[in-house]
Amino acid sequence: MRSVQRLLPDGEQVRAASYGYSRHPWTLAYALAAGVAMFVLVGVLGGYSVQSRVLLGGIAAAIAVAATTQYRIFARTTTGLLILRGSRFRLAATSVVKRAGVETEFVPVGGNLITVEWRIDGVIYSVPKRADSELAKVLADGR
Repeated sequence: MRSVQRLLPDGEQVRAASYGYSRHPWTLAYALAAGVAMFVLVGVLGGYSVQSRVLLGGIAAAIAVAATTQYRIFARTTTGLLILRGSRFRLAATSVVKRAGVETEFVPVGGNLITVEWRIDGVIYSVPKRADSELAKVLADGR
């Protein structure tokens, strides 16, 4: 909440905030390609065991997944709803993407044991179950 408050103009206050993430449609392909490329590259360089090559390939795949994931913070302020860009490794807002008007859709579209899927402004975001109640607070006020 403090990271959101820093980005707001004077006099505007944060009431509630939640976060979610979306992945590029080709994330799995990018991760697989990065992992295989690293495995092959390390094999060509030589001197590494198969276990080390697999480990380095896994690290490359994890980096590819992190690079293709977008994090967003959804916040209710005293003047309305905000969608903010979130940092990759901390739950902190880094910049304002847009002020969401009444026409902005916030629709639950599915989920599983770990996350709830929401369509927010035309993009499907995964919201962890522990953050879903906070998103409900963000949406409850004024919708």
